[in-house]
Amino acid sequence: MGLKVVYGTKNKVWEGRWNGTVPVAVKKLKSGAADPNDFLVEAQIMKKLSDVPSSGFDLM
Repeated sequence: MGLKVVYGTKNKVWEGRWNGTVPVAVKKLKSGAADPNDFLVEAQIMKKLSDVPSSGFDLM
């Protein structure tokens, strides 16, 4: 992953590349600091926004 874009008490967001070319934001939840269900709710909201390109979400 590339440059750390933003970080907070529950997660960090990094700059990344999908397929080596498409710029993406990669959000990593800190272990035990956030409820994974909150992340899934946020992902569902992001999928509905037409002005935010999305290639999918994954829990690792």
